[in-house]
Amino acid sequence: MFKRYNWCYKIFDFPKFNKKIIEQIRNLEPITYHYTSLHRDISSDTEYNHLLLKRWQAPRSVENFIKKTLPAGYHEIGIQVIGDGNTAGGHGAHSDKTRSFSFLYLIDTGGNNVQTRFFKEKKKPLYRKNFTVITDYSKIELVDSVIIEPFKWYLLNQRIIHDVIGIEGIRKSITVSYHKCPIN
Repeated sequence: MFKRYNWCYKIFDFPKFNKKIIEQIRNLEPITYHYTSLHRDISSDTEYNHLLLKRWQAPRSVENFIKKTLPAGYHEIGIQVIGDGNTAGGHGAHSDKTRSFSFLYLIDTGGNNVQTRFFKEKKKPLYRKNFTVITDYSKIELVDSVIIEPFKWYLLNQRIIHDVIGIEGIRKSITVSYHKCPIN
């Protein structure tokens, strides 16, 4: 039986990347497209552009650092970018498609008030199957939120519905994906 975890995120004090790797990530090209659709968050009566997410394979320097730093068992190490620097918005409510948990190391926040929010769909379990997408925010209830700080390790429970709002610039991070929880 697959164990379900009811926490949304945890913060870890693992070693940080050096400045050379950080600059290598920052120098990646920004996304060249803007947004896919307009989302309406009924709970806060706001509309925002649904920004696309792009992921690159991590450079060898990042992979080598991860091997020495994080728990084994990951299936992907990537560089994730949301936003293009020209269009404000967010990334809509969903559970992730290809991972259940991920370590996230934020390089650039994408703005001063970017929030990652976690939700429970009404009359449904907190822990959801992969790639659940919610477009009607009136069907979900906020259970937690966090402003993820740069240069810290966060373990996110990607099977809980979540979104990212308040992006004004380019949000860049290193992500390490797991099918199973890498910690006890």
